[in-house]
Amino acid sequence: MPATSRIWQLAFGFIGTIVLAIWLRVDVHENAYLPRSIDLLTIETHDLSNLLINSTITSIQLVQEYLRRVELDNIHGLQLRTVLNLSPLENIITTANMLDQERLNGRVRSSLHGLPVFDNMATNSSFGLTTTFGAYAFQNATIPYDAFIVKKMCEAGLIILGKTNLAELGGFKYGSLSPGWSALGGETISPYDNKQPCGSSSGSAVAVASGFAPLALGTEASGSLSCPASFTSLYTLRPSTGLFSRGGILPISSTFDTPGIFARSPWEIASLMLITTGQQTTSRRQISLAVFSASWKDIRIGFADRKWYWEPLNSENKKPEENLRLSKTYHSLGSAESRSQSLSIYWEIIHPQSSRCGTREAMYMHPNKTFSEYFPTMIGTPVKDLAELVAFNHSHEKLAFAEGRVVYYSSSIRHTELEYQALLVQAQDKAVLRGIEHALETNNLDFLLTPARSYMSIYSTCAKSPVGTIPLGKYLSGKPFGLGLVGRRFEDKKMLQMMDLYEKTFHPRIIPERMRWKRYDMLLPARYRGYF
Repeated sequence: MPATSRIWQLAFGFIGTIVLAIWLRVDVHENAYLPRSIDLLTIETHDLSNLLINSTITSIQLVQEYLRRVELDNIHGLQLRTVLNLSPLENIITTANMLDQERLNGRVRSSLHGLPVFDNMATNSSFGLTTTFGAYAFQNATIPYDAFIVKKMCEAGLIILGKTNLAELGGFKYGSLSPGWSALGGETISPYDNKQPCGSSSGSAVAVASGFAPLALGTEASGSLSCPASFTSLYTLRPSTGLFSRGGILPISSTFDTPGIFARSPWEIASLMLITTGQQTTSRRQISLAVFSASWKDIRIGFADRKWYWEPLNSENKKPEENLRLSKTYHSLGSAESRSQSLSIYWEIIHPQSSRCGTREAMYMHPNKTFSEYFPTMIGTPVKDLAELVAFNHSHEKLAFAEGRVVYYSSSIRHTELEYQALLVQAQDKAVLRGIEHALETNNLDFLLTPARSYMSIYSTCAKSPVGTIPLGKYLSGKPFGLGLVGRRFEDKKMLQMMDLYEKTFHPRIIPERMRWKRYDMLLPARYRGYF
């Protein structure tokens, strides 16, 4: 071979190697439909809204980019399994185009006009979505109406992208199942540490943290919003029970159930709360005037008894870094004169490990009644009550119990209405009369602070109190953890004020950097992608 030809071969080989190396190092998440300056992992909803207002982007571009992110990492890529099913593309684009045209014609329905959102509750068949709650028995089920909060969102101009995965039937499927697992969706994985992100509304939390949507709805009876928000560095509010209509959400307990919101800042939560309660706002200034008008001097804070409430629910999860961050936050909140009158208290509530407030017993007896009222409204499933659901799953064990045979916890529980009411009286006594409300009133406080994942989630459910979760720090593994706020029932506005002050004062939330994986990561198993 002539020397010249050999030199050319080496040159082309060298250039090809460089080109391949550059191609492999490209972040596959670089925007294809939006300006590259927009980072969907960090941008907050009010900034997206401003871009839409200024015509920098359109709702069509926005939904296309979010759907592309779902395609990259839901089943493929990091295999997060956070989305159960998507609305048909034609439906999404048609809705986005309609909202773009409305904006051009001067009609703006709300501050969230034209923004996409995920949910995990009832939607009517016009969305092209099944309402399954992750259960195999409901894989073809539809419901002829929208959940109340979904209806309000659509009226305000939000775009439903689809359904998120969740702990099957809101965690009611009891046993050794992961809190992020469902028969139809598999196990939702956190982008932070490749593990389950807590539940039951795990898919909604991961969808927002992973840049699949700026907002997502979830539901909670006890801890199903606060725990996944804590482990994905998000803000969430479990509103006072009764503030939001429960219509259309899976009825684990008509006493304790409530819908809630996952977001990257308190502003998004305030926007959706105003929309849901019928107070339409079209600008950030209007929302600030309506909600965010407090200063630290208006807030009085107490820290719940460290001995019981600064410990996570499971002893194996005790982490020194969490207690250290809590202590630093405690001193930061209590020392500055600008936040005067913040104080530490140690208050006595019934020993959480020996005497809970009856929530679990009440929740797991009630579905016998509530499911029998809800299931008959579902179309496309033979299951009409809890007993039929249990029988269906045991006759389809390989599909319904993919992680091994489990039972429905309440299927063997039979309580009378009088026994149920007695449990509610017990809950009222322990969580309100001798618990949260008593501590707040006695010490003239607005809020009690605890780790987001603690026994306080049980007592706040009993008290029907609002519970806020705010990002706090991260474990050595990279998993985030949050701070929990508990206030008086129906003082949700003040809760949002506290969350807003916190966001403006303390460190920003943690971003899941694994979501910026490169093309060469595709050569690795999914669990290792994004680490190199």
